[in-house]
Amino acid sequence: MNKVKYFSKLTIGLAAYIVISASFMLQIRNFLVKTLGGESVKLVFVFLFFLTALLYILYILRMKIPVSSIIYSVFIFVLGYLLISRQPYFTEKIHVLEYGILGYLALRDLSKKNKKIFKNILLAIFFISVIGIMDETFQKFLPYRVGEIRDVATNVVSGLLGIFQYFIYRGSVA
Repeated sequence: MNKVKYFSKLTIGLAAYIVISASFMLQIRNFLVKTLGGESVKLVFVFLFFLTALLYILYILRMKIPVSSIIYSVFIFVLGYLLISRQPYFTEKIHVLEYGILGYLALRDLSKKNKKIFKNILLAIFFISVIGIMDETFQKFLPYRVGEIRDVATNVVSGLLGIFQYFIYRGSVA
């Protein structure tokens, strides 16, 4: 029997990591703040965000993508940064990046199996939503975390940014 795989091991692994990391991300943040100081942790996070953006831009430059697509891509990263800056908690800031990558990977995987783009977008959004709901539900059971509907919405918006990045990349390469 031939099994149909919708998502790669990488995508499923990232989704599992996002949900599981809810149990230890706060402890990592507290350790880093204690070790490096609060402002240093913020600077490191901003640096890592921009490093991710730079590496992605360098990757798509190597693919000889049109300048207009690179500008669109930078715009999506700016939107992501603005979304991060509005998040009150460290773990939610990290989620913006994680769910953005998850959205990109989910649509990439779905597009390999099916060329119906609208259906793929809906399935990717559904997948991101399910992972976001699982993540926030898991957090409700942790004594040091809070699961909120607002966070699910932020996770889905972050995933949409990743989906937009996928379109920018694929539209320019195809």
